[in-house]
Amino acid sequence: MDLKNQRRLAASILKCGLNRVYMNPEWTEDISGAVTKEDVRRLIKAGAIFAKQKVGISRGRTRIRLEQKAKGRRRGQGSRRGAKYARFPRKERWIQTIRPIRELLAQYRKDGVLDKHQYREFYRLAKGGVFKNKSHLMLHLRTKGILKEKEKTEKKVKLKTVAKVKKIKPKIEETKPEVTTEEKGKETKMEVKQEVKPVMPVTKTVEKAKEEISEKKEGEQTGQKVVKKVVKKVARVPVKDIQDKGSE
Repeated sequence: MDLKNQRRLAASILKCGLNRVYMNPEWTEDISGAVTKEDVRRLIKAGAIFAKQKVGISRGRTRIRLEQKAKGRRRGQGSRRGAKYARFPRKERWIQTIRPIRELLAQYRKDGVLDKHQYREFYRLAKGGVFKNKSHLMLHLRTKGILKEKEKTEKKVKLKTVAKVKKIKPKIEETKPEVTTEEKGKETKMEVKQEVKPVMPVTKTVEKAKEEISEKKEGEQTGQKVVKKVVKKVARVPVKDIQDKGSE
């Protein structure tokens, strides 16, 4: 069935190409009967005709490749395209070298290490490409004898600061937390409970026990002696005297 006219009308309505127009084969009879644009619009609303999605190129692989390059990979000799200064222009390289040198010169002029004439001299040398980097500039200044005094003064200042730090030890004040009346009462109760009688050393207790035992033995011995003396006296008294005393 020839549906070229309907396809052309649908493409003009959907604003796409003829190849993107899709017609449902189940609605062929209705589509073939559509002659005007209004009929085609009705079929588009019903879902019998619609435009296909555009066929694009996926960027998934390119995203993965860009992530790898951000990590520093895929930059070997086999992946390089372009000349030496096409990949890293001379202008950018010059900017990376000259800016730190000029910043260092400005700092030295601000600190008073360089006067305006010396600053202008080294500024022109830097512009001419004499210095490769900051360390090269500092080496040149040392050979000229400009940085010696600065280094000596810095060392002296460091030594003085170290000596001061050693002498002065900061006192740290311990802040005690505020205690309420209820907490004080609890603390006093706990202290009363925790009071324990002082324990005497073992040596003193042993010595006291020995002294008590010796005193007891001496008392027993003295008692035995008194009993023996009384018995002897009684034995010496005659029997008649004892009877007379009893009768009295």
